[in-house]
Amino acid sequence: QNLEHVAAEINAASGKKKDKLLEKQSSIQARLALVEGHNANVVYRLRKSADIVKLRVELLAVLALQEKERSLSLTSEDMRRLEGRHALESTIADLEEQSREWFDEDFDSKCVLDEKEAEAQYKKKKATKPSGAKGGGSAASSSSWATIGKKKPVAKAAKPSGGKSSGFAAAFGNDSDSD
Repeated sequence: QNLEHVAAEINAASGKKKDKLLEKQSSIQARLALVEGHNANVVYRLRKSADIVKLRVELLAVLALQEKERSLSLTSEDMRRLEGRHALESTIADLEEQSREWFDEDFDSKCVLDEKEAEAQYKKKKATKPSGAKGGGSAASSSSWATIGKKKPVAKAAKPSGGKSSGFAAAFGNDSDSD
C-alpha cells in the first residue's frame, strides 16, 4: 500500500523530491523483504496440553466456588466439588511433569500458555452460561437466597391540629403546667 502510494508520488514528482521518494521506496522494499523472509518462533505445546487445559478450567470453577464459600451459600454438590480441589491440582502437576521433555528450556512458558488458555476458556464458558442457563426461566437460581424488596416510604396524612399547639406542646399532649 505504501509502495503504491510512493510510486504514484514518484510519477508526479520531479527534481530533489523525486530522489527522496526513490530513496524512501528502496527503504520500504528492503524492509518488506526482511519481514517476508522472517520466520516466526514456533512455541510447541506440552504433550498433554489438552488434558491440562480441561483440568485447569475445572480448577478455575472450583476456585470460584471457594470464593463463594466465604458467603456461606454453597450447596452440598458445591462442597463435594471443593473437596476435589487438591486432587485436581495434583493431577495437573502430574500431567505437567509427564509432559516435561529432557532438554525443554521453554517448559515454564508452555505451562503459562496452558494457564492462559484455560483462563480464556473459563471466561468464555462463564460469559455464555448466564444467557442460556435454566432454559431461559426465572432470573434467580434455586440455590440463591430470596430477599424481600424495600418498601417505599408512604406519606402519612397530617392530623388536623387545633392550631394553637406548637411542636413542643404537641409532644406532651398539649399539657401545660399552669393548671
